[in-house]
Amino acid sequence: MTSPQIRVVTRGSALAVAQTTQLVDILKKQNPDVAFTIHTLTTTGDRVTDRPLSQFRGIGVFVKELERALAHNEADLAVHSLKDVPVERVDGLMLAAFPARQQPFDVLLTKDNVRFADLPHGAVIGTSSPAGLSSSGRRAGPGVQGSPRQCGHADTKTRRRSLQWHHRRRGRHG
Repeated sequence: MTSPQIRVVTRGSALAVAQTTQLVDILKKQNPDVAFTIHTLTTTGDRVTDRPLSQFRGIGVFVKELERALAHNEADLAVHSLKDVPVERVDGLMLAAFPARQQPFDVLLTKDNVRFADLPHGAVIGTSSPAGLSSSGRRAGPGVQGSPRQCGHADTKTRRRSLQWHHRRRGRHG
């Protein structure tokens, strides 16, 4: 007899794959006779990284493709961070499970490991989060401001920042 199979879809970012793997591990322990396979997709939000999220037309730029895979029976479940899921739901789909939340802290990537409290007057914090925009300057102190960015997922942000540091050290900009 063939064991049941569950197709799990998620974004291809390192963070999404890690979160999905954690959830699948939990499901495997509770369902040892079920075979789970993880499939990754590239979403509109992953592809278009040259403008802030607020400039996108429509909603769900990080989940549309996942929802489409579910609607077309190409996946049995999708895993995604709730912060990117639109309030409006797609007919036939539901938010079914909410695993225990891990550390919900933001990360600040800075040149030369400058601490948040030590950001200089005039520093600009790039963020794609509306909440981050409104509070970044207030939390950091006077003269620090938020700037809208469509930065991509965590591994892209880190890679871009590393490349910028590398190019600046070698006398290049960009």
